[in-house]
Amino acid sequence: MGKRRHLAALGATFALFVAACAASDTPLANAPELAHAPRSSDDSGATSGAPGTAPSSLADASFLAPDTSADPCQADNSAHVSLLSPADGSELWSFPIPEPGAVSAVSETAAFVSFRSNRGQAPGLGALSLETRRPLWQRFFDTETIDLAVTETSLIVVTRESIRALDLETGEDIWINERRFDFNNVILTEGEAYALDAVGVKAIDLATGRVVWTLDDVLRADSLAYTTNTITVASRNRIVAVDIEARGRLWDITNADRVGAGDIWATPDAVFYEVSPSLAPGGGIAALSRDTGEELWSVANVGSPVRVGDEQIITSTASGDLRPGEPFVFVGLSASTGAELWRLPSTTQVFDGVVGTNSGQVIISDPHPAAPGFHRVRMVNSATGAVVWQTATQASFDGAQFGQQVDVPTSATLFGTNSLPDGDVGHVSFVVNETEGWTAELTGGVSQPPLLATQGLLTVSPSQFSCIARLVGEPAPVIGSAVLGAATERSNLNR
Repeated sequence: MGKRRHLAALGATFALFVAACAASDTPLANAPELAHAPRSSDDSGATSGAPGTAPSSLADASFLAPDTSADPCQADNSAHVSLLSPADGSELWSFPIPEPGAVSAVSETAAFVSFRSNRGQAPGLGALSLETRRPLWQRFFDTETIDLAVTETSLIVVTRESIRALDLETGEDIWINERRFDFNNVILTEGEAYALDAVGVKAIDLATGRVVWTLDDVLRADSLAYTTNTITVASRNRIVAVDIEARGRLWDITNADRVGAGDIWATPDAVFYEVSPSLAPGGGIAALSRDTGEELWSVANVGSPVRVGDEQIITSTASGDLRPGEPFVFVGLSASTGAELWRLPSTTQVFDGVVGTNSGQVIISDPHPAAPGFHRVRMVNSATGAVVWQTATQASFDGAQFGQQVDVPTSATLFGTNSLPDGDVGHVSFVVNETEGWTAELTGGVSQPPLLATQGLLTVSPSQFSCIARLVGEPAPVIGSAVLGAATERSNLNR
């Protein structure tokens, strides 16, 4: 839902280890699909530099603390990861990183930050110790990381070309599952990944990397949804639901109301989709039974739906009053019946206005109708439409998160980037109500949602220009990888 996604130099010289990332092809047909181990790191083409020399690639050293006597980058202008105090937003420490990508993750002791391709630097991923503030390891991939998940034993990394598990401490590949066709969408759950490609869905065991079942006859699928024990996939006007536990199809229907690539999503009882604009020019939403695929309800003249837990859907419609002010209306719908629960005027539609939800609340940020240059931020009860709190700010927010203080149900953490003449400035605001909370400003902006770590609130800021080079420490020893040899359990749902 997010629309966009200073510290004294550390004097010590750190070691850098670049692990392998290449691997052989995985069979697609007429053979079991095995997750495979990479080649030895000695064959990876990884580079490192001697102390005091420039590396062959910017990324080789970008997780090292710069030597301020030689580094042409100024600390205020480099990309950095910062730790904020959850009590007052004060910066506890900051550390330079490569130009960050779209996602990051945290464990109890480390931060894992993706970085993008930038001026010859390959895309990849780096790990930073939250306890010592030292780099742990760094990896390079052929394409940028699009999702991350930390499990008890590994870090799951998703790119368009592969899903892999890395050792949390070393960054070594535990297993890799690569595709001949790029992944269009991947959903990570507690035990499995569900990957959508050009021919269907693959269910991948996150412990072993094995493909445990496939759905290979939904060509050019455009949307994938997951809920407890159900995967739903859609391709234009075809929708297929699969029972995960039984590994069998619940239903496979052609639905004339869904034409195109609108989102689908699901709850334990129903599957939802956006009605084709050619059939409902004002927009529409319909719900199908999870068990049978039969239509439960439909609503016309609403659009840009946002799911709020399993109970409500927030959508919007144009107001009948087209005068300046609040030309849109947010509408709360019951997910079980489609009944209208409440209405709330807004200066923008749902797609732009909703910046965060949890199971019972929604955060709305829209231009203030009475104060030009200000934004109105409201927490709304998603069941009743009642405004829990409201505040005005000059900061614009791209997203909101809940759970920083579980004992304060009205609290939320908001984040966003404002473009100013002298550079981008990020804002992270912890809001309890209209009068309680704090705001922190971060040089360069906020490029990703903040992460709640044991040590504090972790934020990632992009660089405003690229550095020429950084110093490199002594290379770390190469650690070998074990080869996976277990047989694959595989069943096919095509029938």
